[in-house]
Amino acid sequence: MTPKERIYGALEGRPVDLMPVAVLYSHLYFQDHFTELTGKPRLELLRWLYSEPEEYLNLYKHLISNVPFDILEPHSSPPYKVRKNIEFVEEEGKIYLHNKKEGTFEPVKIAEGHTFESVANEQQKVFDKEDVRKIKISNAEELMENYDYARVIIKEMGTTHFVITTGLTGILWNCHNYLGYTNTLMMLAERSTLLDYLGRKLLEQKLEQIRSACLCGGDAIFIDDALAYSDVISRRHYEEFVLPYIVCLPTTGDIERG
Repeated sequence: MTPKERIYGALEGRPVDLMPVAVLYSHLYFQDHFTELTGKPRLELLRWLYSEPEEYLNLYKHLISNVPFDILEPHSSPPYKVRKNIEFVEEEGKIYLHNKKEGTFEPVKIAEGHTFESVANEQQKVFDKEDVRKIKISNAEELMENYDYARVIIKEMGTTHFVITTGLTGILWNCHNYLGYTNTLMMLAERSTLLDYLGRKLLEQKLEQIRSACLCGGDAIFIDDALAYSDVISRRHYEEFVLPYIVCLPTTGDIERG
């Protein structure tokens, strides 16, 4: 059986020749273990994540040959207009991001363990409904440039492998980008109307992301519903601010029209 046949067989309850192997967030696994799997320095990882699709594909195939996952999860691609102006250089043991268009050099820190460290946003950018209405929504066609890597993987390997075209985060987690992590949790109780209004606005963008991913093909979309766990929020808050988006509530545009 091919990896794709194996995954569909397992999902549909049919016998398979081998237990399918899947590691969600495999794109992060490849980042963290890049040097072990390729023999290349971390600098080459940075260059790979800004490479052109064919170059990305060639190295991705090498990774899969060393770690033969049945489910593939390509990275999101920087738009071409960004890729063409970015290069990574090393000087005196330090790595810099060179923006050729702006002529700037920014130091890049590669952490031990996880290649890239991140923290949740705590800055509030949205304070009322007017701020929410100003949020720009990109349509599916505009978002296609983020799937250059996914499309080349699907074209080359999609007949034999199960491809997750993209991973999406849940609406409640998305709210923290505009409200701050702590504020988002506080607003569940203190400003639920604004939180609900923002969530419905962000749903508009989420639907466009899903449409864009569907245009690429592939087999599935992975949705990580962060902040939706029972040790973070209550069952009541889950039912009010998480569950409805799974069945797609009306968007803010529908609310405005009454």
